[in-house]
Amino acid sequence: MDAVPKSASPLDRSHRFVEIFPLLPSYDRSERFLEKLGARSYDVRRLDHDAGEFVTETHTGPMFEDPDNPVGNSTRVPAGVAFLGQFVDHDVTLDPTSSLDRANDPAALANFRTPRLDLDCVYGDGPEVDPFLYAEREHDGETYLGMLVDEHDGVFDLPRNANGVALIGDPRNDENLVVSQLQLALLRFHNAVAEHVIDTPALREDGESTFEAARRLVRWHYQWVVLNEFLPLICDESVVGEVRRHGPAHFRVTHGGASIPVEFAGAAYRYGHSQIRSTYVVNDASGPVRFFPDPETPNQPSLVGDRPLPASMEIEWHRFFDFGTTDLQAARAIDSKIAPDLFHLPFVETVEAGSGITEERAAELNRRVSLPVRNLLRGLHLGLPSGQAVAREIGADVLSNEELGLGTFLEATGREGDREAPLWFYVLAEARVQSDGRHLGQVGSRIVAETLYGLVASDPGSYLHAETWGPVLPRAAAGRYTVADLLSFALDLDVGPELAFGVETAPAEPMEVGTEAED
Repeated sequence: MDAVPKSASPLDRSHRFVEIFPLLPSYDRSERFLEKLGARSYDVRRLDHDAGEFVTETHTGPMFEDPDNPVGNSTRVPAGVAFLGQFVDHDVTLDPTSSLDRANDPAALANFRTPRLDLDCVYGDGPEVDPFLYAEREHDGETYLGMLVDEHDGVFDLPRNANGVALIGDPRNDENLVVSQLQLALLRFHNAVAEHVIDTPALREDGESTFEAARRLVRWHYQWVVLNEFLPLICDESVVGEVRRHGPAHFRVTHGGASIPVEFAGAAYRYGHSQIRSTYVVNDASGPVRFFPDPETPNQPSLVGDRPLPASMEIEWHRFFDFGTTDLQAARAIDSKIAPDLFHLPFVETVEAGSGITEERAAELNRRVSLPVRNLLRGLHLGLPSGQAVAREIGADVLSNEELGLGTFLEATGREGDREAPLWFYVLAEARVQSDGRHLGQVGSRIVAETLYGLVASDPGSYLHAETWGPVLPRAAAGRYTVADLLSFALDLDVGPELAFGVETAPAEPMEVGTEAED
């Protein structure tokens, strides 16, 4: 008998999540098992035959990176790409309703972002609905985004209220100082494009105001960067090329719109957590700055956000994106070993036993300060399939748990016969096995490339539906348009024609519109 789909929701229901593989069985393991998999360390009780008693052994968690044997950096992905990926995620998904403590039906979860690359986290619902995002400049009467100069110290920062809260379309884009300055760059990019439109009337389409023309051009250049630079950097380029030529094979979309796949939001796209470094050099004077504050030295500078930008933390973007300079930092290689800082999230409070909370329950809750634990539990409660099940379904190479590096852990926890792994863990380990962490492997690339391409292709207002369109703003080199070009235009920076990593990411021809579903 055929399996019964877990969700009967139509794929084109807007503002909802959907399953790409609804017929695949869920990867169903206990929370305690997944908490051990994603913890910094875990305990195992075994019988000591010589002593005639049970003893407790403490093992390092299989996802914890040994500081003495670090994963290392990518040989092709700049450090800023991880933050661009975070920005894109915030552009297409926001699910404040799901919980780590209960099962969630993907069809019932609300997505508070539009499932399109339309920068609603920048524009909100427009000047009439969200006027706090906009300002009218006196010298030309045009509508621009935000008031961008902090008059106290001359530092460019996001517009903020008296309490320092950023006045932006998505508060998550202020959660660290890199993504907040990327949000700021997009605001300034819009304003620079608006002034360019005023000077170049031919850029307007029929009946467009300056604001409407600028918003369209900003969205289209952003979409171009995501599909033509970002995707080829993080995915297997053969998979990206196949999706470009034939459209998504598994993520089926229609002209009515698209929903966000839970396999993307809950697993594959969380690959970016593996790319986060412990420290970054943000400018010439900063020295290495920790991503999260060090509990041992809380007064040291960090990239923690939700605060006005300190003058000492202004980003020099050539250190994060490829401007052709030699001081470009690399992202961390994609790997199932996660940087130690992410095993104790500073914004998740720990609990103590007492007042009805047992020591065992307190220990369980405190394990959830680990980002890997939180990701694994999220996948469990969304009912995601295993990585091996997805690999079999799409015809990819199926990696065993031994190849993924789980053999010792499964033996220690008494699950030697387990042949499946969580989808998120599989995507990370697959990248290490198949590309040495340079980019996602077959399963991760397929889910990510099909989703992002599918979202743009299903949006009738995207650049893919504009006949023979290509970037029209100034760029460093013909034949490509990159995030460095975007930042250069927005912030009046210099970008060289040579790529520091030597990776040519833009395709020779623009992507074709159309999917098998549309055909």
